[in-house]
Amino acid sequence: MTTALRMLVLGHSDSDGTRLADPADSWPQVVAREMPAVAGLSIELTHRILFPGGRALARVESALATSTPDIVAVAPFSYSASFEFVSVRLREALGERMARMILPAERVAARWSSSAARVHAAAVVPRRVARRVIGTRPNLSVAAALQSYAEVFQRLAREEEIQVIVVSSAGFSLYHERMNPRMKAITARFAVEHRRAAEEYRFDWVAFDELLGGRGAKEPYFLTDGVHTDEAGQRLVADAMIPLLARRWGDS
Repeated sequence: MTTALRMLVLGHSDSDGTRLADPADSWPQVVAREMPAVAGLSIELTHRILFPGGRALARVESALATSTPDIVAVAPFSYSASFEFVSVRLREALGERMARMILPAERVAARWSSSAARVHAAAVVPRRVARRVIGTRPNLSVAAALQSYAEVFQRLAREEEIQVIVVSSAGFSLYHERMNPRMKAITARFAVEHRRAAEEYRFDWVAFDELLGGRGAKEPYFLTDGVHTDEAGQRLVADAMIPLLARRWGDS
């Protein structure tokens, strides 16, 4: 007999597989596809993008109300606090219009210089010069991002019948760490704070970064943008998730 469950993933562009050749290779899709054979569990999957910020808690409330899940997998992402942008600095100094003008070019430069082309000075030097001359800022402070996720965890802890699993971030490539000097410390702090919350609320924990082998060893798992992970990395998360679900629901 197959048990039907609803799983809500509160994630980001890595967990929804949009950068993969086939989004069906994302870990949520793999879990949903393989659970019936592994543990007799049929998974109805809902994925919602959740970034930290002022509307995060409202998005969680809406997602819980519409999907009525049995399982919630939260995948925190430190992008908003880890990546520093010239456009954010310009918004502070010169206003929204100037920031909007430069943002598309900055995104293109980031993608280009973090790909295979980054070995060429032409891809890196202009970006470094602009960042040093104009300055940079993240979209969200570390404190604000952590507080936002803390509120999300507190809200989910009230749902006693829901299995909550926290899937930590894979982090980012070493190239991005060089371009954003505070990134290493920020991603490490996110991991520590989120693991502490998982232990406090008795949530299950999947350490994506550790599954990939940690800093340095995880480089081969990144796509060329240095932010999103490949099919092999997604597979590792799925393989860690499946036993957690089978233990709780497999005998239902």
